[in-house]
Amino acid sequence: WLVSPVLDLSQTQSPFLYFDLSYRSQSPEPEETLKLLGSTDCGNTFFELEPVPGLRGEPLTSAWVPTSDAHWQVQTVNLQTLAGADRARIAWVVTSGNGN
Repeated sequence: WLVSPVLDLSQTQSPFLYFDLSYRSQSPEPEETLKLLGSTDCGNTFFELEPVPGLRGEPLTSAWVPTSDAHWQVQTVNLQTLAGADRARIAWVVTSGNGN
């Protein structure tokens, strides 16, 4: 889990989150999953936000190290369910399947 600090979105009508992601699996099917969770109560409880597109990339049998801009995907997530919250938090949750 990677959890954001407390965010004040009380004056925000249409929040969006943009982040970069680089991933390559060791087999044709991704072994890892990524979920984005939101909280409006300072992180006491979390709920799943808009689904993050599946992890993609050509399979690779060695350790993955992104070396160019082309290795990164920009992810855009609508945070409308957090709009107006003055104690919001966002959590990136990666579940490892021993992939890459």
